[in-house]
Amino acid sequence: MSRSQIRFLIATIALLLVTIVGYRVHEQMNTSEPLPGDRDPPPPTTTEQRMNNFKRVKVRPDGKKAWEIVAREARYSEENHLVIVESPEFSFYSKDGDAFSLRSKEARLMLTSDKKEEVTRVELTGDLEMHVGEFVITTQEAIFETEQNRISSPAIVHIHGPGLAVAGQGYSVDVANKYLTLDTAVQTTLSRSES
Repeated sequence: MSRSQIRFLIATIALLLVTIVGYRVHEQMNTSEPLPGDRDPPPPTTTEQRMNNFKRVKVRPDGKKAWEIVAREARYSEENHLVIVESPEFSFYSKDGDAFSLRSKEARLMLTSDKKEEVTRVELTGDLEMHVGEFVITTQEAIFETEQNRISSPAIVHIHGPGLAVAGQGYSVDVANKYLTLDTAVQTTLSRSES
C-alpha cells in the first residue's frame, strides 16, 4: 500500500469514528433524563368519581319526597364537595301531592363538608325547561337554595301556556307555595282560545 492510500484509509476511519460518536452523543442527549428544573410539575391528584344512573332524594319529616334529581351520569369531587350532573331531571313534590319538574344540560350540587354531605345549593345551566301544570317555563339558568326552598335567577325567562305568553328579566319560584315572581321587563301576550 502506498503512503497516500494509507492516509486515505486513516482519514476514512477517523471520519467514520467521528460520525458514530456524534450520532451516539446526539441520541444520548435526546433520551437523557431532564434536569430537575426542566420537568413538568406532576398533575394534581384528585378523587373525582364518575357515577352512572345518579339519583339524589330529599325526604321531608313526614316521609314523603321533597325533591329528587336523577341523571344518567354524574361526577363527584370530594375535595370541592361538589357533584356535577349531566342532563339532569329535577322534580319537586308539594305536601298536597302536586309535582313539577325541570330539565337542563348541567347541574352542580354543592354539598356540606360534613359526613352527611347534605345538598345546600343546586345550580342548573343550559336550556333549562320547567313544567308546571300546563305551563312551560324556559330560561338558561336557575339556582335552587335548599334552605329557602326557592328557585331563582337574574336570567331572562319565558313562560308559555294556554292563551298566554310572558317574558321577563329575573325570576324566583317559591317552591312550597308554588308561586312565581318575575322581577323586571315583564311583557305579557294574551291570545284567544280556539274553543
